[in-house]
Amino acid sequence: MNTLDSRSLQIGDCFAVTFESEGELRYSLSPGSPPLPLRVEGGKPEGYLIKVNKRSKAGESNQHTVHVERRDGDIVPDVDSLTIEAGDIVLWYTTDPKVLSFAIAGTGGGGEFGCHALKAGAVYTHAFGAPGTYEWHDPDEKGVEGRIEVSAPDVTTPEKLKAWYSSLEKPATIEIRRGKVSAERLQITVGQTVFWKVWDGSGITIRDKRLTRGT
Repeated sequence: MNTLDSRSLQIGDCFAVTFESEGELRYSLSPGSPPLPLRVEGGKPEGYLIKVNKRSKAGESNQHTVHVERRDGDIVPDVDSLTIEAGDIVLWYTTDPKVLSFAIAGTGGGGEFGCHALKAGAVYTHAFGAPGTYEWHDPDEKGVEGRIEVSAPDVTTPEKLKAWYSSLEKPATIEIRRGKVSAERLQITVGQTVFWKVWDGSGITIRDKRLTRGT
């Protein structure tokens, strides 16, 4: 299965941000990490547009999805621009096997955002496709770490198979707030997804410890 690394998104990963402030934002897509900086033309950044309007009425926020794909050799979104309302969520993902990995980096009135530095309102998700023990951390943030134990499903009977399918609809969540994680140890089954929700911080990454071990 793909690598547990929020800086480099692959099939099975998602990155989402809640945009609270009105204004225009621009973002770029890169074929892996680190993300390419936005080009500046005439004093203004180029890139794909997200226009955040004032919220029209009170209520639950809406989610907008952006599918990332490879087209004519480039990593591109399926929509060049989005118009959303303050408080809405934008989620990026891919199912295109030609996209080996991608990274997102953007800027606007609400500040910088990207999968390489998860800040308030950001979510990173990863679907675990193989059994094993996964130790993760942010190497730059002491205390932001944990362990995820992924077991193989028991599908020896129709009832157990049905129970496994049902478990896939129940993602596990880890919240990061004030440098602490809500769950240092999780037990899930192959195929389940883990959500990392960031409430605050200057920029957090989620990495398999094996990626940074010895560095």
